[in-house]
This record gives sequence, C-alpha cells and structure tokens, in this order.
Amino acid sequence: MWEVWLRVDDSVVCIDLAGHLTSDTVRQVAEILERDIRSAGGRRVRIRLAAVDQADGPGLAMLRRCRTRAQMRGIDLKITDLSDSVRRSVRDSVGRPGPRGNV
Repeated sequence: MWEVWLRVDDSVVCIDLAGHLTSDTVRQVAEILERDIRSAGGRRVRIRLAAVDQADGPGLAMLRRCRTRAQMRGIDLKITDLSDSVRRSVRDSVGRPGPRGNV
C-alpha cells in the first residue's frame, strides 16, 4: 500500500510519499512521480519520504532514476526527509546517506 500527496505553490512542487516503496509498488509510484515531475512547470521539485514505512532496493533505484531523468531535463529535484526505514535501506544498499539525509 502507498499514498502520494501533492502540494504546489509558486516556486516548488512537494511530493510526499507514504507507505511502501518496494518492488510491489515501484511501477505505480514511478508513473505518478513521472507525471507530477513533468507537470512541475519550471518549479523546484521536492520528494519527501518521511512517511515511507518500508523501502527496498528496487524502490530506491526507481527514485534514483527519477532524480537522474529530472536533472537531465534541468529540473531542480531533491529527495529529502528520509524515514528511518528508508535510511536503513539506503545503508544496506549503497552505504551511508548524505549528511542531510538525502538519497
């Protein structure tokens, strides 16, 4: 199970993910993120993971791909506010997260 909340103002689009970010949900979440990132219209994009209660390697890999595609299009995208379970998954898959908790 997963949920997405979208908040938009003049300068930033905030996408809050909640629930599971796993191989079972990765395809659906990726489609939603891609749609919302494309429609940002020049705004900064922030993907917040504070409410993600389960993450795995495929879920983290999908986030990295989304970030890479956004950067290739010149979109300022940051993944922030990692939950403890996301931090554990990051540590298990690639080492320690950055100093501010970004993926």
